[in-house]
Amino acid sequence: MLALLVGSASASPPASTTVYVDCSAATGGDGRKQSPFSTITAAVPIARALAAQARATVSVATGVCDEEVFPIQLDFPVELRGSRAPDVDSEGLPLNGQDRDTLVTWTPPSPVPPSVANLAFFRITGADVRLSKLSLDAKILPGTPGTTAPARTAPVGVVVHDAKDFVIDQLRIVRIGISVRTQGDANGRIRDTYIGEVNGGILLTGGDPTAPPTVMATNNRIEDYWSGAFAFAGVGPAGRSIRAVVQGNDMVSSWANTGPSNPFAVRIAPVFGGSPFLEGAVDATFEANRVRGTHRYAIILNSELTFRRADGARYSGAVDVTFADNAIERVGITRAVSLITFTNSRATELPCELDPSNSLAECPTLMGNPLRYWEYLQNSVFDLRHGGELDDAWIDHPAIEPVDGRNLDNELRINDEVVDNETFVVVPQSYVHVR
Repeated sequence: MLALLVGSASASPPASTTVYVDCSAATGGDGRKQSPFSTITAAVPIARALAAQARATVSVATGVCDEEVFPIQLDFPVELRGSRAPDVDSEGLPLNGQDRDTLVTWTPPSPVPPSVANLAFFRITGADVRLSKLSLDAKILPGTPGTTAPARTAPVGVVVHDAKDFVIDQLRIVRIGISVRTQGDANGRIRDTYIGEVNGGILLTGGDPTAPPTVMATNNRIEDYWSGAFAFAGVGPAGRSIRAVVQGNDMVSSWANTGPSNPFAVRIAPVFGGSPFLEGAVDATFEANRVRGTHRYAIILNSELTFRRADGARYSGAVDVTFADNAIERVGITRAVSLITFTNSRATELPCELDPSNSLAECPTLMGNPLRYWEYLQNSVFDLRHGGELDDAWIDHPAIEPVDGRNLDNELRINDEVVDNETFVVVPQSYVHVR
């Protein structure tokens, strides 16, 4: 593969700004339509060279691309476009999925190492990149829907890092870890994409707080996810703030009992565990989405924190979210409600974890995990506006930290009305829901 890639890069580029790939073609092509490359990996260096003169396109024929070298790095303006054939052949007979799509896949290592979670099929770091009409299949199922099987380690479908004006559209992403993850100053769109049988759907994390990145996720279908469909974290690996518009998406899960607060449809947090010493901000609109299935919570707004800071300082953050015209199916008293908590949602579900003195015998629902001391947000603001989506929300908003009694000084506003500190009281070993 390396010899082919180096040899291709030194060859004369095709006259057109379109580089062609057919993964069923023989090796040795030069990227012309009549002589396509046999891998996307080999085509990218030629497209990168062409992009110095004009925007390049990599056009990939239908078929199976299973000899790629991951991650495929897109660090220049390019459209990487797969192909979709008709659903029936010339005689009107149905075609199977592999014949209809450009399928990018691999043979997973056996056993699957934990390091695979850091691998991405595609990594977008350049401006003006469009990735469309591809099917991505990592062939690693998180388990069986409806069971309590743990999520398995799997790659990420697409990582977008510090990329301006990216577009991800008309993809099909299945049997993978996180489907799409944005980091840093990533501004762009994720639309018209199908995501199924995954650990998690779309994860958006923060960027420069002076000019927060904006991501729009529209008209996507996300189903059968082990943890959740959407997650926004104000703080991420490369920044502190995120703006998001999530509109017209269909989220349905058949998973059950995957964790104390999973599966969820959307989780919004000003602080993300990957960068625990930063204070983040989330500005989001969640509009005209549909939530169905076996969710524990439709919407979770929380701090996403695990441990108390060793330096004695406290965490704070800001969440400004508007919910409008979302259809949420509620199944049973504990299904598909929403949760607002100034700690991690797990601690609300398992309040015995709030007390570090508890033993496993005293807190059997720990399921073998190490004991935690969940930290509460302090001096934080949740400003929420909604059209009914939070009417049945469970709210964990105590005036003082339940274990050590320190004042939290948080502010919660829902539809511009201040919510006092009485709606949901959490104490070690038990909780009282006051409504």
